[in-house]
Amino acid sequence: MTGPGKPKVLIVDDILMNIEFLVHIIRSLEIDIITATSSYEALEKIRDVDLALALLDIPMPGMDGIELAHRINGIPERGMIPIIFITAYPSDEEELERYYSSGIVDFLLKPFRPGILLSKVKIFLELYRQKHQILLTERMAAIGEMATNIAHEINQPLNTITLILENLLAETEHAHTSDPDYFRNKTNRIFENIARINRIIDHIRTFTGGSGQYLPVPFNLNDSIRNALNMITEQFNLREIGIRFQPAENLPQVTGNTYAFEQVILNLMINARDGLGEKEKLHGSFPKFIEIQTLYEDEVIQVKIRDNGQGIKPEDLPNVIQPFYTTKRPGAGTGLGLAISFNIIRGMQGDINIQSEYGSGTTVVIFLPVLVRIPVVQEMAS
Repeated sequence: MTGPGKPKVLIVDDILMNIEFLVHIIRSLEIDIITATSSYEALEKIRDVDLALALLDIPMPGMDGIELAHRINGIPERGMIPIIFITAYPSDEEELERYYSSGIVDFLLKPFRPGILLSKVKIFLELYRQKHQILLTERMAAIGEMATNIAHEINQPLNTITLILENLLAETEHAHTSDPDYFRNKTNRIFENIARINRIIDHIRTFTGGSGQYLPVPFNLNDSIRNALNMITEQFNLREIGIRFQPAENLPQVTGNTYAFEQVILNLMINARDGLGEKEKLHGSFPKFIEIQTLYEDEVIQVKIRDNGQGIKPEDLPNVIQPFYTTKRPGAGTGLGLAISFNIIRGMQGDINIQSEYGSGTTVVIFLPVLVRIPVVQEMAS
């Protein structure tokens, strides 16, 4: 999906004069305007486009504005797009219910004052800009978190290399004879740790470079989980958090973006870490663990992540996947981690279930179908 740039506003009406009138009203704003004279043309033009707002007519040949609204907001990875219906239809309660069931946030009846439409568009554009500013903040926080993980993961093999070299130097200075086997063993350990650092750097380079574009391909969940864990294992070890990974053997492949899925695992692991830390602050030290398990049952793959942390309060549990909802202290999170994870999994035609008992821990279960085909909206007008 293309990046934000200027906010993009979609205008759809089967009468060209109406489109030109709407464009005239809002063209002074700092936006890119996409126009279409049919719903089919609109769906073709907005594929992979990050929309800020859509202005739709309702009565149109082939596919009306209500069905178009359902299509626009029916793509999980796109997220909800604000929609304003502009129509000459009189609205009774039944008609209004049909409007709102399509995901609209507002409507205007023709004829309308241009200033009213302009004000409404400005409000939605400002909300769009604020949303992307918060998403940018979350992205920067994630980069900071990743940088910390990288530092921990690379620091451990570097320390090992340093100790080995110090031992070698001491052996050289104090020994009268050199033991070839001893030196061979030590140098092999050095090369092993250098190779480990190279693997970490290569994976981070691929992760950061590959996660920006969504390219659905078959991949193995166990490998993706291992790659994610490699980025955080050392940090979790320092916090005395035990990680137990139980991969299912001969696990079928799924279809999606392996780097986006790794982001989901990282988000869930960080949430589990924070829950363990919260419990430790409240009750003191205890054996902390996070268990990860993959299963394959009834043509569905499950990924279970269970921790024995503080858990989630019952009143918070229904809301935790909502954007910007967070149970963390102010400044500790924007409440987007689970919402982003949920959208990624929905984009893979999967689902997430969260079970938690406050004071005892949380279990998150990801359900994914095997080798699904990612749907592409593509229709031709008859």
